[in-house]
Amino acid sequence: MPVRPFTLAFRALHYGRYGAGADDERLWPIYIGYWDLVRGYDYNSFSYEELTSGGFDFNRIYGNKMFLANLELRFPLFGVLGLGKGFYGVWPLEAYAFYDFGTAWTNANKTSLLGGSLKPVTSAGVGLRTNVFGFLVLGVNYVYPFDRPNKRWHWQFSFSPGF
Repeated sequence: MPVRPFTLAFRALHYGRYGAGADDERLWPIYIGYWDLVRGYDYNSFSYEELTSGGFDFNRIYGNKMFLANLELRFPLFGVLGLGKGFYGVWPLEAYAFYDFGTAWTNANKTSLLGGSLKPVTSAGVGLRTNVFGFLVLGVNYVYPFDRPNKRWHWQFSFSPGF
């Protein structure tokens, strides 16, 4: 905790398939647009026009290797507002600001981080996350995907804990 009650969280993650069969088309591609990887690139958030106009290169978010990094500044919203007692206040509602970075690539089509032509994708925003009775973590994000020219600020919902 840099300053109580604020927490700075960081994650760097690499996952990939290597070897002779890494580019085998029978294997499902790795996708980095899930809400718990790089927010703002969820498949269901793309409109038909965005899918068909060529405004966004989908090769940037699919591949057989991926690298991503996430940064969050987290704090207990009700605790900071002084509503209730204890660290979280009346309900364990966590607020956060985030920045996400990610890239996916194949052996044939490399990311610009490795000298190829595929540029990484990035997003930023704010969100709220709560644990519902120790059973389910619900979250809502207001996210801006920087690399989608036809998409601006939008809402995205999640059903997973933070990293």
